[in-house]
Amino acid sequence: MTMDKIRKTAEELPDRLLAGSQLPFSKSKEEAWAELSERMVHSKTQEKGIEKRAVVRRFLPETKWIAAAASMALLLSLSPFLRYHVRTVESEAGERLSVVLPDGSTAQLNSGSTLRYHPLWWTFRREVDLEGEAYFEVEKGSDFRVLSHRGITSVLGTRFNVYARNREYRVECHSGRVRVASRERGETVTLEARQGATLRPNGQLETRSMNDAQEIPAWMSRTLVFAATPLHLVLEEVERQYGIDIETENLGKSMYSGVFSLELPVENVLSLLCRPFDLDYVKRSETQYIISSREKR
Repeated sequence: MTMDKIRKTAEELPDRLLAGSQLPFSKSKEEAWAELSERMVHSKTQEKGIEKRAVVRRFLPETKWIAAAASMALLLSLSPFLRYHVRTVESEAGERLSVVLPDGSTAQLNSGSTLRYHPLWWTFRREVDLEGEAYFEVEKGSDFRVLSHRGITSVLGTRFNVYARNREYRVECHSGRVRVASRERGETVTLEARQGATLRPNGQLETRSMNDAQEIPAWMSRTLVFAATPLHLVLEEVERQYGIDIETENLGKSMYSGVFSLELPVENVLSLLCRPFDLDYVKRSETQYIISSREKR
């Protein structure tokens, strides 16, 4: 076979081998490549857990007004809760507590006292309800009021003491100025530093000057001071300070004046109180005492 015939046979061999065969491609090269490219992109996206989507955000000028209205509606709906939510702090007998109010003002509660206020409404109204005795140091700001059953004390940045138990109501101003109002008669007085006021049983306010040495109330230095005070009220204070119960008989209208330290044991205090009135006490238990006249013993 000549060289020319061999070359011609080699060129025709692929066509002969593929003669009568059906290729599995029914699309053109361009269509096949486009489909393959799309599958490759989709496969890679699924592997990465990413689904590409076009995100369109549109800013509406009315949005800020809608947000403001929604905020106002929310505030109005919460207003009753904010206004009437109350926190109550109680000091037990023989216990003293220090309370820090939302604006940084403080209240030192004497034994057996209760303080209530509205912490969530404090920005709008600085106001507390007091039953018992407390010494306040008030931060400057809007009016600060102490409400009690018989009287109202209003101040602006000052230090003062309020005693409000049952029908007894007394206020002492230690710095700044305070205004005291009688709820029964509507009468008001303004106290300067070193002045005090007492609300009498008839609702009348009576002012007095205080000793220059009184920087703070006596009870805060663990001292009790009584001036012509009914003996039963003195004994009630001893009960609160020492956390005891005192049963009494035939005290009459005895009045007591005196000073004693709470560092003394309670038995010593009872002896000091009983001696001027010819009384004696009997200890029934660790926290119970009976006071009666010596004639009955």
